Amino acid sequence: LFAANPGAVGNVLVGLSGKGGVSAPGGPVAQIPFRAVGKAGQETPLTITVTKVDGTGGSALTIARINGLIKIVDANGRLPGGCFGNLDLTTADAECALRMSVELRPVDLIMDMDKDGQVTSRDATIILQRVKV
Repeated sequence: LFAANPGAVGNVLVGLSGKGGVSAPGGPVAQIPFRAVGKAGQETPLTITVTKVDGTGGSALTIARINGLIKIVDANGRLPGGCFGNLDLTTADAECALRMSVELRPVDLIMDMDKDGQVTSRDATIILQRVKV
């Protein structure tokens, strides 16, 4: 059995039950589709909290958790500053913006990080500052 309650803002409560137990070594416990809202480029951590996991006999068990990050993309699935459609900004994205700024590449305003209506070396700098090491 499976039940999920996404009713509380910022939380999804999940319950699982099985007569003979639930097992899926190395696999997912739950997949819950949802719609994230916000402006393209925003991100928020996805933190998993487990309050209780019991075995069929009632003994306490542990479960691995994998936290994540939700990134908001535009209607085309692109992240601002993402020249190549990737979801993590890289130095290659900054180089792409720089090449646009000197007309070596067609301008794509998704690279306009400072929202001044053009792609300049300033946009490349902003992208570099957002690259995660």
